[in-house]
Amino acid sequence: MIAHLSQSMLDIWSTLAASKDKSTGMSYRSFEDERRLTSAISSMAYDHTGIATAMLVDGFYKDHVSARYFSLNDMLKPSDHVKWIIDQTEQLGALLGSFEVQQAFAGFKNSITKALSHYDVVLEGRYPELLADDESMGSLRMSALRSMKELELSQFLRGEADPSSKPAYMTEIWKWFNINSLLAAATTMPSGVSVHMIGTTDSFSTYFVFLVKNGGNLYILSDTVKDAHPLQGPMRRCPDRQYESRVEKNWFPYELADVAFNEEEERYFKTSSQARDLVTYQVDWRPLSPINELEPEVTIWLSMMYALIIERFWGEDVQVDELSYTGEMLVKPETLLEKASQANMPVLKDTRILVANLDQDSVRPGNATDDEIGTTVNHTHAWLEDRYGHLVDQKVLNLAGSPDAAKIGLYKSGQIAVVEEEGPDENRLKLQTVHSYPATRFGTAKEIEQDRKFLARANLADAIKILAKAEYEERKDEITEWFERSVRANKETLLSYIAAKAIWVYDGENTGRENTTRDNHASCRTRDGALFHRFMGMVEMGQEHGWWKAVTLYPWTGSKVKCNVTGAAASYLVGFTPANAQELALVAGCEVSELPDVLKHWDVRHAKSPNQILNRVDPMAWRLEDPWTAMRFSVTLALSKRGLAKVLAEGKLPPLNIATDEDMEGSSGIVSIRW
Repeated sequence: MIAHLSQSMLDIWSTLAASKDKSTGMSYRSFEDERRLTSAISSMAYDHTGIATAMLVDGFYKDHVSARYFSLNDMLKPSDHVKWIIDQTEQLGALLGSFEVQQAFAGFKNSITKALSHYDVVLEGRYPELLADDESMGSLRMSALRSMKELELSQFLRGEADPSSKPAYMTEIWKWFNINSLLAAATTMPSGVSVHMIGTTDSFSTYFVFLVKNGGNLYILSDTVKDAHPLQGPMRRCPDRQYESRVEKNWFPYELADVAFNEEEERYFKTSSQARDLVTYQVDWRPLSPINELEPEVTIWLSMMYALIIERFWGEDVQVDELSYTGEMLVKPETLLEKASQANMPVLKDTRILVANLDQDSVRPGNATDDEIGTTVNHTHAWLEDRYGHLVDQKVLNLAGSPDAAKIGLYKSGQIAVVEEEGPDENRLKLQTVHSYPATRFGTAKEIEQDRKFLARANLADAIKILAKAEYEERKDEITEWFERSVRANKETLLSYIAAKAIWVYDGENTGRENTTRDNHASCRTRDGALFHRFMGMVEMGQEHGWWKAVTLYPWTGSKVKCNVTGAAASYLVGFTPANAQELALVAGCEVSELPDVLKHWDVRHAKSPNQILNRVDPMAWRLEDPWTAMRFSVTLALSKRGLAKVLAEGKLPPLNIATDEDMEGSSGIVSIRW
């Protein structure tokens, strides 16, 4: 243990790297010095022996001694600062050259040489140079220690440990098409440590695992990334960036994967595609590459990892709090246990995962947590859930296993059900792909339950979207006729509301909604942070540029638009653009309760929500759309100059929380406006 000496070395390095000559004001610190120093400091958190830290310091010391130059004048008449640098450097060299430190270095390197012998590594080529490079060896040691802490530990079987003191070393890298095949094969492997590459249907999702088998205990240490939600992977805009981040964290041999690095574009790309949607068990398993044929850095790092894993899993009884399971075990909970029993593994028999069927109520906000279905913002589609949720068969919410995607259909009965066979069906009106809990995804029972509910929520949203769209197509003409009939009957009331050239409705400072800019809708924000959307606006004839796509209530002769008040040639167009059910009822001349049932929750303002690619957000907020918001419920009237003067003089403002253009020009004036 040289941790106390390593701390002293770090203290000296820190002062040397940050040294500043008071006489000249020059600093000798560089970006590279800071990077190396930060790495050495962080190594103390991983290596309690201090060996990795001392080796990293040794690399700095050698570069510092060889790269620092002084003028002849500095040597003949050294300043206090030069004397201080020389003194600190001598102290650092003395610490590094001490018997205790050199003995620790030699012992560590001997252990690596011995570990490499397990893989029949011949110490030639780059190996001697790499083993002699203290900084490189220290960096690899720190990487291995960090990986031991940061790799995801999962335990799939729990049982009695193997009393054998010599765990087996597997000297090859193995490739599998899915985690289930590896776990099944592991039951027949000897107790020991091995490294495997799991190739998925998406090359960018390929990952590596250390498989650890100790008697009846089966673990994996993997570099998989925990997604924010189970649909995040396919949604990533730049999956190669996330892949690159994983590659750089450890020294796994990703050069064996079906992904290559394009140096010109500085990004990874797929070199081949895999089309394995089903969990097909491999009847045999063959090595992908001998470990001793990998790059020396990779081989040395793997040997360090093997030693650390054996030290931990054979030096103590490691039992993870919660066992892990794969998606296949949701459908076949006995599979792995049966394989283990056939291989006479001393495992416990109570390790199956048992889950209850999900229904619509179990995945609703209030009954399910944000960790399960994601953050719920306003729950703007609750009425769609209430209206159509009961028409969705519960099997749609409980899909799991192979394949990862399934089909649902809308039938003439008006219900959504899982499609068992994709052939022609005269009773089926619509076919849609939804998500099944992947057979190859793994996690604890709690994590699986959370993801099951999220996927159930996503499937429910997709099913409701089909049902809502079907009713929309069936009734849109009926609703259009109702609206046109209502606004024509309400024309005089609308004319009476034109008491200003523009009317804005107050939305508050943070309502959780973002005003739409579709068609002729507009929204604005004032200097004091208040949000408004436009309910009524006015433009001169010829300036509408196709905005006023609406029900037109003005008369015309030939191509001449006439004033609704005087009958003279119109100079202005006035448009009412309701944004929610209250305003729609006002324009239609009725109460909200008298609106058609599908419009009582109508609102074209978008609910604000976090980015669903990066965050766990309720799928109802971003997968489900209210089809009725696509309908235009705008109304246009026309006024001459005399007609405008008359309505402005006699009009009254509508019963809304409003502001006029004149109000908006006050001290809180408009900061920004969106059209």
